Amino acid sequence: MFTGLNLGAFSTTPVVPLSQNVPGFAPPGQYYLHGVIGQYGWPITSIDAFGFQKMVVAQNDGAPVDNWAATGLDQTTMSEEVEQIVLPTDYSLGDPYPNPFNPSTNISVTLPETATLSMIVYDLNGREVATLADGEFSAGVHGFTVDGHGLASGVYFLRADSPGHLSETRRLVLMK
Repeated sequence: MFTGLNLGAFSTTPVVPLSQNVPGFAPPGQYYLHGVIGQYGWPITSIDAFGFQKMVVAQNDGAPVDNWAATGLDQTTMSEEVEQIVLPTDYSLGDPYPNPFNPSTNISVTLPETATLSMIVYDLNGREVATLADGEFSAGVHGFTVDGHGLASGVYFLRADSPGHLSETRRLVLMK
């Protein structure tokens, strides 16, 4: 919750770019950012929200995102009203869904700690056709999408590797 943004009655404020971290340990999916206008403790004057999809698991410097920090409203503070999220305990590669697919399929990887992860899609001849992940990822569940646009119908293999922890393959069937 942001507090301390003072707006006078019938006033306007310029649009300020807002950046909201969603840490790697948070499950992938849809999130909502709610905006509320009113005097704290008094009735709400206006409320609005918008949804967004968790997409990025690293900051601009490549470091894993591990907090819920928000930036862009320098005159505000953020309270710690975030529930604890339990981190996974095992490394695992989910099953692709849907499979068979057209034009895309989704797959998740669960990491109980920050780890190096490589996810590569190969065709039947062993040629690399797509790289979904290649780097360090924070603990949590990470979702990836295999985009079938530009690929021929057929069988593909997704290889997920996290040295010393995970080495699994999933069969993908693209039907156009």
